[in-house]
Amino acid sequence: MKKFINKRSGWRAIGGITIATVLAVGCPATWPQLAALKGGSTAQAPAAPAEPAADPLGRTTPKGAVLGFLAASHKKNFELAEEYLDARFRGNGSDQLVEQFAVVLDKKLPAKLNLLSEKPEGSLADPLTPNRDVVGKIQTSQGPLDIALERVDDKKAGKVWLFAPETLSAIPGVFDEINTTGISQLMPQSLVVHTVGGVPLFEWMAVLLGVPILWVVAFLLDLLLRWIALLVWRWRSRREDLDKPQVLTRPGRLFLVAVTMLASSEWLWL
Repeated sequence: MKKFINKRSGWRAIGGITIATVLAVGCPATWPQLAALKGGSTAQAPAAPAEPAADPLGRTTPKGAVLGFLAASHKKNFELAEEYLDARFRGNGSDQLVEQFAVVLDKKLPAKLNLLSEKPEGSLADPLTPNRDVVGKIQTSQGPLDIALERVDDKKAGKVWLFAPETLSAIPGVFDEINTTGISQLMPQSLVVHTVGGVPLFEWMAVLLGVPILWVVAFLLDLLLRWIALLVWRWRSRREDLDKPQVLTRPGRLFLVAVTMLASSEWLWL
């Protein structure tokens, strides 16, 4: 009888422990305590914030924005090129603005593209305007003009760099200055706007036609100077058997052609 009572008491103890365990696991209030008993081994560390995806158009950095615009404009891909402009300058008439802007940058922007910032935050040259980056200055009749980019939020691409509104607003006037100064005003519009390798077509024509013409002019000038020098030397030496001296050698002619073309480009505003 005593042995039966002990066995029964054991079954009651086991049943009580089982019921308590079920209640403890099934009660939400006990879950934190159970997690604490496990030493927090199953707790997950907070996920690190994901880095923003790079813009497929390269506008993530100032350098990428400038090079991307120039590449698209030189290929006459106006739909792509306008994506580098402030949103207020896209749409109707943007094709003409893209062409004019490309001409202004090709002719006026200093050739320091490799020095542009490749950081998403820009050069931070001015701490007061961290979302603005000046990539160059060009001289105009109204004074220096900043070629500036602004970092803005794009719904699809995140933070990107676009050409600033004040820069784009001044481009038509600057283009008119270039287009109405010097010989370019006498050229057809298509030869001024359209470019090959960033150089207007009329300038290519000036080089391809100008070099041979200047070489012939240098040759004729050499003949003239030879006769003049011969006459002077015969007169001074009183001798008639002197040969015509060579005044301009081939390197001298080449130098004369180069200097003449340089002076012509400044005088004619090529």
